[in-house]
Amino acid sequence: MRYKTVENAVFYVSYGASALLGGFLASAGLYRLGIACDLAAIVLALLVCILFPSDSAPLKERPGKGDPDGEGTGEPEPVTPGAILTWLKGDGIVLALVSMSLTLAFSFVAIEDFYALLLDESGLGAQWSGAAIAVELVLSAAAGLAVPRVLERVRQRRLLVFSKLSQFLLTLAFLLPVVPTPLRPVLYVAGSAISSMGAPLTYSLFHQRVPAGFRGTLISVQSQAVAIGAIAGYGASALVVDALGLNVTLLALFSVTLVAQLAALGYVCRHAPEDQLP
Repeated sequence: MRYKTVENAVFYVSYGASALLGGFLASAGLYRLGIACDLAAIVLALLVCILFPSDSAPLKERPGKGDPDGEGTGEPEPVTPGAILTWLKGDGIVLALVSMSLTLAFSFVAIEDFYALLLDESGLGAQWSGAAIAVELVLSAAAGLAVPRVLERVRQRRLLVFSKLSQFLLTLAFLLPVVPTPLRPVLYVAGSAISSMGAPLTYSLFHQRVPAGFRGTLISVQSQAVAIGAIAGYGASALVVDALGLNVTLLALFSVTLVAQLAALGYVCRHAPEDQLP
């Protein structure tokens, strides 16, 4: 979990730098160049995932597989797409976590990418909105680093539910056109910072559930799910944004994410064992 918090900090800081660059590109009207950079990054991420090395998965690491006693035979089984799908069908919690990554990317990647443009349409300049994203990501990194201390006083399950519901409520408020413009960046920053406190918890649960032999491949699968969700969100928004407008389009994407996320979160909280998610 401590490794994940450091990883999140590095990610958020680098993402903040890209947000500043995006703000400058938007202010210069170079939207096509910005979208091209996003697509290139997604393709690069997919290539890295495909090339991610994987070892064979011993059946002894897969409870319930291999023999009637659930201890396994201990003989290696090659990691293939079919083996991954078969294993995922037997672990609903991991499947729910992967689906959470996919459905979150479906709307939140678009919300983050078009955040500067949305604020610009609301009367704020692209450079100021890019700076707001940079501040938001730094605060998110700080909130993630504080998770170990928070868990000394709060149960993991309760913190996970709090972080997710707070993120959804604050994001919904941010997307509502009736909210005053000066308040919208505050809502967005607060939602992102609070949500980062739940990331180490889902990461820890994911690693506890997945056998070591499958872990590298399933991390790649989860990363590809994020890319697929982002591409699906881009495609859906491109089809309706001219007719609905940017704000309504983002609200529609977010509604799909909200329903799927609440269903997956409910499943995880109901079925995760106490020793894995206290």
